[in-house]
Amino acid sequence: MRRIALSLMTIGLITLSAVCPVFAENKSAEGLSPLAGEQWDAAKAAHLLNRAGFGATPEEIIKLASMPLEQAVAYLLDYEKHPQLAAAELPKFDSEDPQTKKQIARQLQKQLKVMRETRRRNLLWTLTEALEGRKGGAAAPAKKSDPKKKAKGKQSRKKGYERMTQGMSAEERIRYLANRKALSKTRSGHQQRNMQVLRGWWVDRMIKTERQLEEKMALFWHGHFATGYKTVRNTPHMLQQNNLFRTHATGNFAELVLRIAKDPAMLRYLDGNKNVKSSPNENFARELMELFTIGIGNYTEKDIKEAARAFTGWAYSNGKKRKQRPRRSKTQQQSVESNGFVFRRSQHDFGQKTFMGQSGDLNGQDVINIILSRHQTARFIVTKLLKYFHSDNPDAQLVDGLATTFRENDYEIKPVLRQLFSSKAFYSSAVIGQQIKSPTQLLVGTAKLLGIGEKTFRNHALRTLPKLGQNLFEPPNVKGWDGGRAWVNSATLLIRYNLTRDLLLQSSREARKGYGKKGSKTKEQSKKKKSGQNDMQMEQMGQMDDQRKRSKRRRASQRPTIGLLKRFESYESADEVINHLILLFLQKPLPESRMAKLREVMSPEGVTFDPKSRQTQERIIKLIILITSIPEYQLC
Repeated sequence: MRRIALSLMTIGLITLSAVCPVFAENKSAEGLSPLAGEQWDAAKAAHLLNRAGFGATPEEIIKLASMPLEQAVAYLLDYEKHPQLAAAELPKFDSEDPQTKKQIARQLQKQLKVMRETRRRNLLWTLTEALEGRKGGAAAPAKKSDPKKKAKGKQSRKKGYERMTQGMSAEERIRYLANRKALSKTRSGHQQRNMQVLRGWWVDRMIKTERQLEEKMALFWHGHFATGYKTVRNTPHMLQQNNLFRTHATGNFAELVLRIAKDPAMLRYLDGNKNVKSSPNENFARELMELFTIGIGNYTEKDIKEAARAFTGWAYSNGKKRKQRPRRSKTQQQSVESNGFVFRRSQHDFGQKTFMGQSGDLNGQDVINIILSRHQTARFIVTKLLKYFHSDNPDAQLVDGLATTFRENDYEIKPVLRQLFSSKAFYSSAVIGQQIKSPTQLLVGTAKLLGIGEKTFRNHALRTLPKLGQNLFEPPNVKGWDGGRAWVNSATLLIRYNLTRDLLLQSSREARKGYGKKGSKTKEQSKKKKSGQNDMQMEQMGQMDDQRKRSKRRRASQRPTIGLLKRFESYESADEVINHLILLFLQKPLPESRMAKLREVMSPEGVTFDPKSRQTQERIIKLIILITSIPEYQLC
């Protein structure tokens, strides 16, 4: 079986490579000249919806194709005119639940009780110091700290615990460590649940919103300014950054770069709080130029060092209120912005700096302005946009043309996308149907087309996206996801091919919940039990026998609850269903040899077509699984 699976994966990779030609040979002769109005049709409307969103239903394709091209592009780009989601409120994190707050409070009280019982020599231990193991048993007030002892304490976690539990009896130490472990587990569980809530909230927005381009661009910026939760470890900060990407999705890039330089999640991810005058940290300065703005080869190591000095003092607040010192000079004051950004004047280097040939008392904003004044910056960002919306290796002519538009419009994103989505190059035959779908695009688009239930989709997305290599809010590194051919390998190909089948199975499990599993009680039984009736009364009042329940569960598993099946109740022939599914999932015709195989599945000999019959619906589901498992469906 393992050999067969490996063979299938190898065949799939070869087939997908054949369907998706090497992008290095993709030279667009049309350039950025606008597409003629008579060339605009349903196929190109579907292409625009696939690239600027997460797929489209036939109704959406027809609606967009009925508009002139200029109006269709404006419909997607000017999404501010569309209504926000009805449930656009922010996600409710687990720590906001009253029961959870009580649980945390109980754990904290236990921890405090242990520490109060073991306090010796009037040493004042704070809860934070004890939990983080920073100071352990605090030193006596009159005694100066010994650097050698601090260095030794950091060498071993075991020694750290010994210092924290010094003076405790064996019983007290056991209680202390048990409470510490329980509190750590409680907080870790809250963090993981909150992150899953945030991921589920975002994928819900992707599938529900009319502002498809807004979410598609938020995903683009999330991969461009990549930050990972495992390092940030603050769900509200990750949410704040996600909303920042959404607010500036198609806005001004210069403003977005400045905002991201002050974003708490980014500062935490790239050690902004460690960037101080006495010891500049180069992490953010290096990634700002290498990955976020101008690209490798357009700066020097000296530029990195000088930029790091310019960003010293740019930090974030952890939300804790601290008492202001009574006497502070002007150079020691700090300013706190509403998003949590803090400028610490005492930690900023106000000395002379020379960055990319310009000298002066430069700060972070000056560095960003100098970078944006270089034409390489516009080319770098435009190239990434073209890789995201157009092709893996865009033509230099397209890059230069759009980079000129980008700079002439003061780094506004919307004019660049408007020119791209209206151009002949965007609708070239070498571009349509040649981009490998990202895991998010594939999953959201499939669920949207199938009409999968909200809860089914969310749960499946949270389990499947990490397996496919795109775990939201957890990019592999600061570079983000590579995309393109990196999405497809031997580990992900079978999951991608079986995605529709797995979604339908998950949907069928939801359908079975109403009937109850073997040995479990149904909803009707639960209600009767609550009303005080015993098992004997419940059986006498209409409980189905075991055989009937098994039959009903079997039928439920064969008929997943998807909205798509309702479309075919008025269809009169199998060919009509096949053509509809091809238009829905592929938006392009298939060779006659493949069409013949689809007809064999949909209309076997001696079987009449009845769209409302259970057998026909089962064949439609098999047909859907078959169409979505071919290599062409992996492309858009």
